[in-house]
Amino acid sequence: MSERTLTMPGSTDQFVLTERPAHQAGSRHEQEEPPMSTSPAKDVIRVATRAFRNGSVRGVRTYLHINCGCRIASSLRGTYNNIEDARRKGAELVEGTGDYYRTCSKSGLVKAQALGRSVRYFDNTLKAGAATFDGAGVRDGDVVVVASEGVVAIVIRAAVIAITTKRGHLIGLDTSARTFRDGLYAEIVDRAEAEARKIRATVDPLHAAPTAEEAKLADIEARVSPLEADETRPRTMFDPELTYYADGTRVVMRAKGTERTGVTFGMASGAAAYAFQAVRWDGGGADLVAPHVLHRAEPQTPADVVRTDDVQVKADGRGKWIVVRGGDFLGVIFDEGHEMKRGRFAGWSPYAGTRHNTTAFSSDPAAVVESIVQAWPVTAAEVVAQTGASLDDVLATAEQVGEEWQGRRSVLRIASAKGAATKMTREAAAEVAARLAAPAAEEAPVELPGPEWGTLKGFEAPFRLWGTEREGGRFAPCFDRKQVAGEPLVIAEVWTTSRGTARHGRDANGREIHLYGAATRFWRAPGA
Repeated sequence: MSERTLTMPGSTDQFVLTERPAHQAGSRHEQEEPPMSTSPAKDVIRVATRAFRNGSVRGVRTYLHINCGCRIASSLRGTYNNIEDARRKGAELVEGTGDYYRTCSKSGLVKAQALGRSVRYFDNTLKAGAATFDGAGVRDGDVVVVASEGVVAIVIRAAVIAITTKRGHLIGLDTSARTFRDGLYAEIVDRAEAEARKIRATVDPLHAAPTAEEAKLADIEARVSPLEADETRPRTMFDPELTYYADGTRVVMRAKGTERTGVTFGMASGAAAYAFQAVRWDGGGADLVAPHVLHRAEPQTPADVVRTDDVQVKADGRGKWIVVRGGDFLGVIFDEGHEMKRGRFAGWSPYAGTRHNTTAFSSDPAAVVESIVQAWPVTAAEVVAQTGASLDDVLATAEQVGEEWQGRRSVLRIASAKGAATKMTREAAAEVAARLAAPAAEEAPVELPGPEWGTLKGFEAPFRLWGTEREGGRFAPCFDRKQVAGEPLVIAEVWTTSRGTARHGRDANGREIHLYGAATRFWRAPGA
């Protein structure tokens, strides 16, 4: 260290200039650099009181909530951005009580104090990682630099967290330090990033400051709410009905003689009389756009079709696109020109049961893509899951359908597709399912209603009557209104005698049954 005496021109005052040697890595265990000038940190320090009870002792305690997210309602006594002002308020509240103010257990660091401390330099990352425990004075919120290894870190609580791509013996963080604890350490990371630039260290992209476009997109995503279906709002004074498009809809913005295309991802209400639609542009970036300048973008080619499933359409040369799903090839789309009256685009699938394996002709590329997807064959395993039949029954029925539908390629002969993987067209699968369901429907017994106690008014033959068979071939109806007894007998015919006061019936064998008067009650049920 050396000193020089300087005299300012035109002045008799002398100043002593002290020169300090530049920092040299490895010269000391740890060195400091004066704090860099920063804008005032935005601390939020709240002073609140809380009632407590300990046995028979009751009272009120005062707490300082430093940059924490605790919910405070009516017990809030003040909000400060300076720790000294908050401490004075806390001391004022406990004055004369014999108590002291406390700090909330969820409190964070005081950013103004952390940014006012010096940057800490270490010889290696091994010593830097132990600096919070070995008495070096490294505290929460400090910036640590190891120039010899190209590492810059920040201290979070008692952990030294590297923010550069090189870590040495330090640990990393699996989330962005900028958003950790609701952004408590964002300004500390800014300071550490400035130190990384000084030693030409590369900051981990996870902790790097977002670009203007990324920050704008993050702000829009925080403001918008999802929209699952198209929505129409009543018109305003200047605009007709406003249409908001569901998330994932391709739209085109036409305004001031320009056009931009993109995909919607929500809507956000603002100060205007209408909500804004969020659009992520094809060329990058995103904006909140007024709904009256947005229009649904009709797909121009099959590659423009947006689907929510795994189906993808890829260009495969001039005027040709292939349709795939995962590793499966579904078909091809050909552009036959605008002059084709049957449709500009032609779909082809190796699994289509039509002439020349065409699936559709249409000027709507989305319809052609869907026709190819629908031509994808059904496996025997899927038919088993649908019908509940055994695999052997499904395969036997499919073989029968294939023999009957000669020339229609109902069952696809693919060497690699056997057993449960046997493929058949959707039409053939529907026929197989129908044939397997038909016998089950025929064999299923018809469920008849159970017996009820009442008269025969409104009952038409045939119906069932409960009773017991007696000697001599006589049938005795059950008259116990509390409990049904006997077996049902089918009454095939009913008539009345004695001017309608007596009722008689006949069973299926022609045996006559006396049914007494019109008001007599029986255990009976409709149906035979």
